[in-house]
Amino acid sequence: ERMTKAVLELFIEQGHTNIAYIGGYQIDINELGEKSTTENEKRLRAYLHFMRDNHLEKQINYYLGEWTEESGERLTKKLLNKQKQDLPTAILIGSDPLALGVYKALQKENIIIGKDIVLVSFDNIEAIAHLSPGLTSVAINAKAIGQSAVRLAVERIEHLRDDPIILTYPTKLVVRESFIPNK
Repeated sequence: ERMTKAVLELFIEQGHTNIAYIGGYQIDINELGEKSTTENEKRLRAYLHFMRDNHLEKQINYYLGEWTEESGERLTKKLLNKQKQDLPTAILIGSDPLALGVYKALQKENIIIGKDIVLVSFDNIEAIAHLSPGLTSVAINAKAIGQSAVRLAVERIEHLRDDPIILTYPTKLVVRESFIPNK
């Protein structure tokens, strides 16, 4: 949520107010292994709060689906069809796999990434290394998060701890051609 707000602040500083969000649904699994999906995903929540706090309610524009490349492409096509006359100048994307699909859809429509529209995503995964132009992405230490998740699960299973814990990990904006903020 902190980095979502920081990226949105960078967008605003660069003059972007027509900002869209493309992300995935929050997936919850209960004790019985049953899945449920909601719109209560942290990056979307941060986007909505930021847009409202900055009096940009009329510019709120988000699309949610699965966390896949195919979903990113489908959601972007939906955005482009709905907003042909008023395309966003910036898109915040919830994950790099989604961004791969966003790239495909924008490039098929000859929309120049980094010029006509700026993009920032999350994860900084290896698969984005070959995108052209390069994708600006928030690097997240997935290995450390996974290790902590396993350790915390073991603690709960072995009844070593009953209280929930919230952990925060450092992140870093890796700037590439899809969005280069002016200093």
